[in-house]
Formats: sequence, structure tokens, C-alpha cells
Amino acid sequence: MRKSTFAGIIGLSLLASNALAQSESEFSYEGWTGHKRTNDPDNGCIMGKHVTKDIYFVVYANANEGFGFGVSVSSWDLQVGEEWSGSVTFDDHEPILLTGTVIEPEIVLFPGGAEEDSVAPLLSSSRHLRLSYGHSRFGLSLKGSSKALELLGDCAENRRNQSPHQVSEKQARTSPSLTSLPIKSGYYALTDGTCEEGFGPNTIYTDGKTLSWPSSGCRFEHISQTGQSTYEVKQTCGRNSDDIGTEQATYTVTNKTSFKMKSGTWEEKGNYCEPSTLPVVDRERVSPPIYAPSNLGLEPSSSSIVEDSNAIYQDRSVVLREQDNARGAEDVARSDASSNAQAGIKSSSGVEPTQYRNPADSVPRGNAITLSSDDEDAVKQLVGLHLRDETSARFRNFAAAEFPDGTYTVCGFVNSKNQFGAYAGYTLFYSNYRPDTKSFTYFMMANNENIAALCKLNGVVFQ
Repeated sequence: MRKSTFAGIIGLSLLASNALAQSESEFSYEGWTGHKRTNDPDNGCIMGKHVTKDIYFVVYANANEGFGFGVSVSSWDLQVGEEWSGSVTFDDHEPILLTGTVIEPEIVLFPGGAEEDSVAPLLSSSRHLRLSYGHSRFGLSLKGSSKALELLGDCAENRRNQSPHQVSEKQARTSPSLTSLPIKSGYYALTDGTCEEGFGPNTIYTDGKTLSWPSSGCRFEHISQTGQSTYEVKQTCGRNSDDIGTEQATYTVTNKTSFKMKSGTWEEKGNYCEPSTLPVVDRERVSPPIYAPSNLGLEPSSSSIVEDSNAIYQDRSVVLREQDNARGAEDVARSDASSNAQAGIKSSSGVEPTQYRNPADSVPRGNAITLSSDDEDAVKQLVGLHLRDETSARFRNFAAAEFPDGTYTVCGFVNSKNQFGAYAGYTLFYSNYRPDTKSFTYFMMANNENIAALCKLNGVVFQ
């Protein structure tokens, strides 16, 4: 494991993250923004990339080979000069231990090394990094970092010239901002999808200012109209737990029920799905499945939309219980009909044909129990290992069933923050749990009827 120590960017004064986000930038590229540092004794430059809420990843460079990186959090009020420890991991490389310094009440800076020990090549060539500092950590996509570091170096050496792309991006930012695209909110089948497939990889939900898939999404930061039916959109997208980046996209909207989108090599076409063409689970969904809520159009005093409300959850729970009861009645009716049919066949032939047996009869069924507080805490910790941000996890409706071998089936709902810092909604999980070793032998998590059915077949009873 490599170790780097703070080696001398003394007296450096950086902008707080809110100033970094709001100041007139000298350059910007793929979500990275930077500028010359005012009153910096080494005439250096600083750039940053938004992580979540008031957190920014920052990089500093000057013409004297000074190079550092760190984190800026506008809500911090730290003691300048205080020493902090941390670590950084690039892709699958070994973690690099860090020792940094608080150089502003809002900023901790770690050394970037020099020459062969510099992390600049890793920062330039890697796909993502994980930065730990104090008791916190975050993951960050490094999309565009190679070009952004070149621009940072040009800024530090006073070689910077704006490219046509940067000028276009700046013009889009300074145009009047719209609160949403002029399209109808709902589900849209993408280029390779159909409405009948339902919410999934090729059928999304949009409210005109977000795009949502089941486990990823895009949040619109700025929308400006550039033509009769064309719009420039600055959007932040995340496609897995760590890959998140800001990019420019062009949307073409010819009517309220269809759109085309192009961002680099990524192109999509979306067509609105009438509710009658969607699966029942999508038609009856209580709240929109928005993965990364946008703040466009919200008043400063508005409540945060990343927090899901108890009222919405309660409404959703009522619908889920009603659906579960209805399916239960249907299952009983089908089971009775199947049993009667099998009884008739058996009475006439004296043999019970295997092809008429109910597959559900072969699924082991336990006895419903209430978890002890110790086991419930252990399950929460185990589920947390499968989440991006286990510290934000919220749990509801724990239910369990015990089997003769002493193992449990444990089901429940969990909600945690995604890479956008947003609660994306409660997701059902199924697990096989060993109370003697406090471990899972099997775990899966998804919002689909198969998991709910499996929990029920194993004897789990939701209250």
C-alpha cells in the first residue's frame, strides 16, 4: 500500500465550494469547472467537480509543480492547519494512504505528489476514484478528467484558450433557464423498448426534468431552448453506484409525446406509453419512480424533494397490501381448483400424475416469527453491505419465517441514498439468514412480484 504525505502547499487559499460553483469559470469540461485562483502567491489554478449536495472534489495546480487534490464542503467550519488522514483508490489499484491539511474552514487538501510519485497520471487515466477522509467517503466518476487536467495545466501556465465546445456550453448556461422540457410526464419506450415490457432497461419514466431507469438516472441542471424544437440540456447522469458525471445533451421535441436525445455518442428516441399499454404494476404505481430528483422550478423555501415522505409510503403500502390480498385470494382459488382437479384424476386412476402437482408445493415453508433486536440489527448491517450508502439506509416491514434447520427467511423493505444523494424509494429484499453465524447464505433485492411471492411461499407474513 503506497503512502503519501503532505509536502508543502503551505498558505494556499482556495475558494469555498459555493464560490467554486457560482463564480465565472475560466474553463469547463464534462462537469469540471476551474479558474485562476485570486491572490494565490503561486498564481495557481483550482478546479472542482460536484459530488453531491454541498460536496465538491477539488484539484489544485500551479506553475511551480505544486499539485494537490481534496474535498470542499460548504457546511464545514474546520480549524485551519488541522491534520486529516484519508485514502484514495483509483479503479482497482491499491489504496493510497493520505495525510492532508485543512487549508480553509471548508477545505481539506491532500498532496498529489511530484514526478514519478504523482497521482496525476492515475487521475487522468482512471474511470473512477473512491476518496475517504475522516469518517466519510464518496465515489466519483472521472469522466473527462484527462482533458480537464490539461485545461488546469494550461490555466496554471497561462496557456488557456476557450474551445468552441466550451463557448457553446457557456452560452447554454447563460441562456434563460426553463423548468422542464415540454413533454408529457410518464413512461416512455426508448429506441429498443416497448411499452408492454414495462419500466426497465428500455422503458423509462420522465417528468420533463429527469430520466429514470430502475437503478440509474439523469437529473437536468439547466435547460435552454436553442431552436423551434431543440433544447440544450446540462444533465448529470449516473449509470451505476459510482459512475456519475455532468454532460451536455441536445433534445429535439416535436410534440408532447416524443423526443430525441443526443449526448456525444449516446442517442435515444422516446415515445410516450399510454397507461393501458403498460403492465399492471406500472399502471398502479402510487408515486413516480424518479431516481434522481431535479431542483429545477423549486422555490428556495421548498422542501427537499430527495426525501420521500411517510405519507407517500403509507399510500404505497396500502396499495401493496390490497394487491397482495387480491393475489392471495386468487392463489387460494387456483390452489383449490388445482387440488380438486388432482383429486378427481387420482380417484379415477389411483395415481397422482407429477405433471398435475402444484410447483409451489415443493417450496419449503417456515413458521412466521418475530426477529430479535440482535438479529434485526445484524440483518440491517448485512443488507447495508449491498447498498451504496449504508449510513443512510431506512428499513420498514421486517418479517421472517423460521425453518426446521434453524435458518430464517427474512424479507423487508430498504431505502437508501443513491449516487445523487437522493432516496430512490423502498426496495423489497429477500434473504436466507443464519442466526448462529449472523450471516446471509442468499440475498437478492429488487422491486418485482417474484420476490414478494417467494417471501410469501416461504411463510413470511408482512404486517
